[in-house]
Amino acid sequence: MSSTRFTTCLPIDFDPLQRILLTANGNVQSILSAYYNTTISVTIIKNILAPITEMETLLERLINTSSNHQHPNVIVNDWKFKDYAFTKSIQECLQLYDRKVTLTCTLSTHNPTICTATSIINIKSNTAIDYITKQKVGIGQLFRYMNVLPEFTLISCRLSRDASTNEVISFERTYLLESEQVECLIHEVFPGNIFHLI
Repeated sequence: MSSTRFTTCLPIDFDPLQRILLTANGNVQSILSAYYNTTISVTIIKNILAPITEMETLLERLINTSSNHQHPNVIVNDWKFKDYAFTKSIQECLQLYDRKVTLTCTLSTHNPTICTATSIINIKSNTAIDYITKQKVGIGQLFRYMNVLPEFTLISCRLSRDASTNEVISFERTYLLESEQVECLIHEVFPGNIFHLI
């Protein structure tokens, strides 16, 4: 008999449900669908095949993404856990995607957008390219189609609160999903009331 221990320690500033989303391994949509017992839809805002030579520029833009950071009435707390180790070698990149999507919940009448995700996708194998170009598999489904559980690394997270009420306005995370064939650097922003839409 053997046992496995798994520990993820996040700041106590985040509540238990927020911590579940912050450590989700590419399955935010299914978690929220189960929580609300309804369909969570993905809308593609941007999905651009970018020149590989722009990798460094795209990485820096994503890693420096922030929301509410300059607003005087918002208190922002940042936590950084690891430096990102996204492949910067052009030789390891066959295709590069600059992507932005939103998740929406039909149960929310006030603001149906419950997550905005910006990502850079590094495609490192012809198999993955075939899934995208020939079988029209969405990039978010690639890991499942290839029957691969990606390695998850939480790079940083952020909590933004209203300075007068201390109410959570939003929380965010930047993380890396990687396998031998696909590598994704992703920044997600969630509204503070994501678990209180109805």
